[in-house]
Order: sequence, then structure tokens, then C-alpha cells
Amino acid sequence: MSNDEINIEVEGFDGSVGGSSEQIEKRKEIIDESDEDEVDDPLKPEMNEDSLITLENIYEDRMVFDPYDNIHENGKLNFATKNNKNYLKIFSITWNMMGLSSPNEEYLLSFIPTNNYHIYCFATQECERSIGTSVIIESKAKWEKTLNSIMGDSYIQLESCTLVAIHLIIFVRKELLTQISNVRTCSVPTGLYNQIGNKGGVSISFKLGKRKFVFINNHLPAHQENVKERNESVKRIIDSIDYEGKIQQQPSKTKVNPAVSQSNFTLFKRADRPDILKKNNFVFYMGDLNYRINGNRKVVDKVLKMNDLKVLQLNDQLILERKKGTVDLKHFSEGEIIFPPTYKFEKNSNQYDLSKKQRIPAWTDRILFKPSKKGKIHLVDYNFFPQVKYSDHRPVYALFLVDCPGVILETTSQEPNASTSQVCLVQ
Repeated sequence: MSNDEINIEVEGFDGSVGGSSEQIEKRKEIIDESDEDEVDDPLKPEMNEDSLITLENIYEDRMVFDPYDNIHENGKLNFATKNNKNYLKIFSITWNMMGLSSPNEEYLLSFIPTNNYHIYCFATQECERSIGTSVIIESKAKWEKTLNSIMGDSYIQLESCTLVAIHLIIFVRKELLTQISNVRTCSVPTGLYNQIGNKGGVSISFKLGKRKFVFINNHLPAHQENVKERNESVKRIIDSIDYEGKIQQQPSKTKVNPAVSQSNFTLFKRADRPDILKKNNFVFYMGDLNYRINGNRKVVDKVLKMNDLKVLQLNDQLILERKKGTVDLKHFSEGEIIFPPTYKFEKNSNQYDLSKKQRIPAWTDRILFKPSKKGKIHLVDYNFFPQVKYSDHRPVYALFLVDCPGVILETTSQEPNASTSQVCLVQ
């Protein structure tokens, strides 16, 4: 970022952090650990073609472990005949925006299917500004204003939550607002000494009818070799997310109905608060999780040219860590990955990283979900938006139908497209 850009950003700052321009610049350099700034680790063992698992030497193990084995197939849902009146339709998207300014409304409307779902969840990382600048100016007002505009009059911003450059915002259809209660937000920094929010997670939770929903947006540690650090961050975020704890005295600053909003930014020990994974909650865990593909660039490029996504999935760090039980996501499910790696692209291009660093393509951007003990989730579709070349990440989306008895649901403009969707039933 140039000095001119820094001066423009700092102009509107209220001075609560303080310091000269030199001090501000130094502070930004320490904190601004974007995925863009990855460096090679000279101590990391060199990866070669032999380190990449192939179908030939893993085939039998594949039959023992299916990374999607906790997703129960239910065949194709017939949206024309199935009674959907108690099924809540949810659209969720995760997108690392590379610290760029918010795109305009026309651009967003070219790929976001507005007015089709009851709940919209937008999870972004490096949103609106770089991580370093967001430490000083955290506001995501422009992004929120743009989203409010494209959502239109049929929806209301339920709540938003920001941690430096990590941002989460939920929209609901207006007729649902009177049926929603206990809206809370929580932020969990996992950066330097677990105090700095350059990495971490934010959540929005609420009760709708008889069901509790928890949406969590994460930006986990970068770099190929930092698997353990990512696993530790996941555990800290899940252990620290609070949705029934003490209430912050200050009212929410968002447009949410104050009657249902309760903001919470206090971390609680496990013994002091309910466990979101064991209660009757629907939990959606998404973001730039930053798990990579084991191998080297030459071999991964070769496999990509063969369009053999299964080989890459067998080397995907998140799938491998879930298999080993070393990441605290055993209660979650993930749809089958039918799209190519979503990172790292050249901007406005379909080419993966052409820089000297030659980053290995990876599925850094993911959406996982956990059903309620008493409720079901139908995963309708899990895919990416290939046409969105705005940043070095491609946005990933998931569409859900959620069992939600006791809630009066108005019919939205159209049903999810069953003819092109993967449908899974989790219960």
C-alpha cells in the first residue's frame, strides 16, 4: 500500500489508537499478515512428486475412509412435490476480498441470487481494506451499505460482526423478524498472543422458532506448513464462541431491531458457557480456513490439467486432519468438493499464481455445517463462482434447506434449482 493510500485511510480515523504516521505505518507492517505475504520456509522439507498421494497407492484406504462419510445421501429432492413449507432456505457465501474496496451493486447482482432465500449469510475476509489498515479503521460501512442496497426492501439486516478485516453479516426476510430472538455476536482473535484480530473468528447466533442458529466466519493462519496452528485456531474459536453468555451493555450499532439484538464480545471458559456443538444448534462454520494441498506446484498443476480432483482431495490438509481427528470439526459435515481450488488466482484471470512464489493452488475457502440433534439439514448445492475474478480467491457458496417447525415461512420468488444441485440429508 502506498503512503498516499495510507494517508487517505487515516484521515477519517478518530485517533483512538494514536501515534505519528511513522508509528502507524510500523504498526500496520507488524499486523498486516495477508495471505499475499507468504514466504518460503527454508527449514521446510522439500516436497516432490513422490510426496503426492495418487489413486494407485491410496485406493484401498479410500474405501475405508470417505471424507464425506457423515453425509447421508437422500437421493434427489423433488422440489415440485415435496412439502417445503417448514423448510428454511439459506444462502451462505465465503469470500476473501484481498483487501480491495467493495465492488459495486451491479457487479454483486451479476452472481448473488437475491430474493430467493429466507436467510442470507455473507462471510468475508480481508474485507474492504487490508488487514493492516483495518486494525486502524475497522468499519465495513461501505460494504454493508452495498449489501443492504442489493438485498432490497424484502430483507432486513439482522446483525453484523467485525474483527479487523473479518466480517460477517446476516440478512433475513422481514416477515421472519418477529419470530427471531436472542441475537448475539461474538469475536475471537487468534492472532499475536491470541489478542490481535488479524486472524480469528466472528459469529452471529439467534433463535428462530424452536431452532438455534450459529454462523461462524473464520480467517485462519496462512502458509503451507502451519497446519497445527490452524487446528489450534479452530479449537480456540469453537471453544470460545458464546451465544448465551453475558450481554454487553452497549446497544448494537447495526440496523438490527434493538428488541432482539444482544451483542457479546466477551470470551468465556468452556465451563462457564454452553457448548455450541452439543446443544440443539444448527452451526455453519465457514471462511478462509487456509488449509492447503500437500505436494508441489508442478505436480498439483499436472493433476489439475487431468481434472482429477479426487487426487487433490486425498492430499487436502483439512480432509486429512478431519480423518486423523486432529481438528475440532468432527461434528461437522462438508459437501463433496466438485469445483477446482479457489486460491491463489491472478486478479482478473483464470491463471493460478504466476509470481516467483508459485503458491500451490488450494481449497482455502470452505463451508462446513452441523445439524441440530432434533433437526435436519439438506445440502442443496456446494460450489464456487468461477466468473468472480475480483480478488485472488474465488467465492464459495452453499445452499441449504433446514427443518424449522413452528416457523411461518413466506414463499420466496423461486425454489433452489434441483436439476443442477447435489442434495444431501444430514440428521
